[in-house]
Amino acid sequence: MSNQGSTFAANVALANLLSVQVFGEYAMVQSTIAVLSLLGQLATGYTATKYVAEFRTSDPSRAGRLVGMLALLSTGMAAIVSVTLFVGAPWLASVVLEQPTLAGGLRVAASALCFVVMNGFVMGVLAGLESYAALGRACVISGTLYFLATVLGGSLGGIEGALAGAAIGGAIQCALLWRGALAEAGKQGIRIRSQWCGGDAHIIASFALPAALNGFMSVPAMWFGNAVLVRQEAGYQAMALFTAANSFRIIVLFLPNVVNNVNMSLLNYQVGLQDGRRYTRVFWVNLGVTMAVASGTAATATVFGPWLLTWFGEEFRVAFPVLLVLMLAAVPESLSLALLQIIQSRARIWFTFAGVSLPAYATLALVAWMLTPAQGALGLAWAYVAAAGVAVVANAFIVRHLGIRLADLAGPSVQDRREAASSRRA
Repeated sequence: MSNQGSTFAANVALANLLSVQVFGEYAMVQSTIAVLSLLGQLATGYTATKYVAEFRTSDPSRAGRLVGMLALLSTGMAAIVSVTLFVGAPWLASVVLEQPTLAGGLRVAASALCFVVMNGFVMGVLAGLESYAALGRACVISGTLYFLATVLGGSLGGIEGALAGAAIGGAIQCALLWRGALAEAGKQGIRIRSQWCGGDAHIIASFALPAALNGFMSVPAMWFGNAVLVRQEAGYQAMALFTAANSFRIIVLFLPNVVNNVNMSLLNYQVGLQDGRRYTRVFWVNLGVTMAVASGTAATATVFGPWLLTWFGEEFRVAFPVLLVLMLAAVPESLSLALLQIIQSRARIWFTFAGVSLPAYATLALVAWMLTPAQGALGLAWAYVAAAGVAVVANAFIVRHLGIRLADLAGPSVQDRREAASSRRA
């Protein structure tokens, strides 16, 4: 919660400190970090959540080996994407973004990128361990420091100062997260060993790779839409307006994301226990909570949108039509999160890549390319709606095909079998 909150608060503060043009440039650099961090993570955090939750009780030794293997992969990828951004910053700024002055900011962002990649992995480990207290403490402390460092850096050094502050906040968060993960793993009898584990390497191909490919479709497609927008006349001002409106879409998605992250751990824990009855109940409860929270938050943002946008500055009020359209995307996106829980718990992630991510985010890129030159930020917002619609229909179709009951878990639950055994002994 504090991660999203501190990012939102920092954006509001920076939008008031910087000009609309400069804030738009900052938002584009942040979008670039988001793309490369997703590429660098290779879904290691997502994979850690699933398999740590599944094995932490039934096979703690295996859980420790998996965390160690994924940690090596995450660290190596963090180094690769950070060096790539640092070296390629001048070309990216001048050729792709058509703003050569952003090269310095992109190079500073390379150091922040390294920590974003590693932090995503460790958060996944803590979620799999169901250590939400440790995760919350680390995020509250680091989120507060992130806000202070980013805003102070932005006031003193513009874009580069703000990004340097983000890097400092990321480094502190990395240290706090690892401290919490190691302590919690020790409490649960899980020994983390940093070595490549050939016996579990198939998990990379069967789960982590398709999960990563889903990310490779989503965030780059969004970045492509942003790039189309900033290349238009007054594009960076339009990017600033879109970022302000999109901040509230992210807020609407935030609570469903939290609920579904917790649910992912709970659902996979039931898989580890072979408890099909509770598995189904957890899914239905999560679906209902997700829809209620997303609908309520979107309605609130719609009603108070004009006032909320003025937090970024009075000139951002004109982004209200963009906010309205983005709210139409937020609710089906939240529903997709809940439906996805069935697919990931079965480790059928290749289904989501071919059947959901590929068509949905190809739609986003295509609609953005078609509408953004004429409609600006509003056209980009409609691209998000189109992608959300495709994704929710595709997810629903796959879940219907798989079913919400685990056929291989049919029969009495673990608790039922324990009670029956106790009765027999009595």
